Amino acid sequence: MKSYKLKTTKITILFVCILAVLFSSSIRAQTTINASGGSENLAGAIHQYSIGEMMVVDTHSNGNITVTQGLLQIGSDYLDVSEEIFSSQNLTIYPNPVKNVLYLEPILEGSGELSVQLFDLQGRRIMQQKFFLQTGLEKQELDLSTLSEATYMLNVKFNKGQKNYRQTYKVVKTSGR
Repeated sequence: MKSYKLKTTKITILFVCILAVLFSSSIRAQTTINASGGSENLAGAIHQYSIGEMMVVDTHSNGNITVTQGLLQIGSDYLDVSEEIFSSQNLTIYPNPVKNVLYLEPILEGSGELSVQLFDLQGRRIMQQKFFLQTGLEKQELDLSTLSEATYMLNVKFNKGQKNYRQTYKVVKTSGR
């Protein structure tokens, strides 16, 4: 009976040790807080980088190059096509604050697709519409009458072949009374 208790105790201690090793290794997992980043063109090669804090950092050097491990999250900022910001002369939105209907009045050169996305402040997409503009001057309407009073973000993109324009506007929805 004594040897049975001794075996059970040894198995229990072994099991606890295995669990301790497993949990301690998960505690040492890498964690990154990305603070910033960007890209640079060096001798014709584009190098992307991120700036953040890491708990475990591994650095390798070879001649003139030093590489430190990190987390790089590539977003939509890196596109092959040309993208520019709308100027205030290219697109007018009114009235803002809006009660029911928001008007978009573009002054753009030529035809293209105008896409509109409306987000709440939690980042949820509330509305999405696309308009094909023949001349780039057609006034568009967004019916916001069913939305609650709140502040929204309006993301507007105009795609014209290889040229893309974008801008984000803050839209305040008031009551329709």
